[in-house]
Amino acid sequence: MKRKWINKGEVVIIIALLFTAVLCLFFINRQDGAAAEIIADGKLVRVLDLDKNGFFSIDERPGVMFEIMDGAVCFAESNCPDKICVRTGFINKAGQTAVCLPNRTVIKVINGDDDDLIDAVTW
Repeated sequence: MKRKWINKGEVVIIIALLFTAVLCLFFINRQDGAAAEIIADGKLVRVLDLDKNGFFSIDERPGVMFEIMDGAVCFAESNCPDKICVRTGFINKAGQTAVCLPNRTVIKVINGDDDDLIDAVTW
């Protein structure tokens, strides 16, 4: 008796596994941040709501402009020499950061309940 390459039951199992995998990827990628923190010189300067589009700057860094668009934030302009921070682009996932080292400024995307997340464990 010669076995078929694949039968109907195996096709159903494969389709169910593929559907589950796609569903898992969808939920994993939906970890958009609800807010972003701006940190200058190691101090929290401002917490941003990522639902409000626009350009702005902070008093501590007048040469740096930020942009919020469609739930993401970026360095729009900077007076630093290399502009790596500007080329980083938009960030929107919780835990992502963008840094301008010459201006000692960091943008960190956070969740609304970011306090519950574990960042590191030390012994």
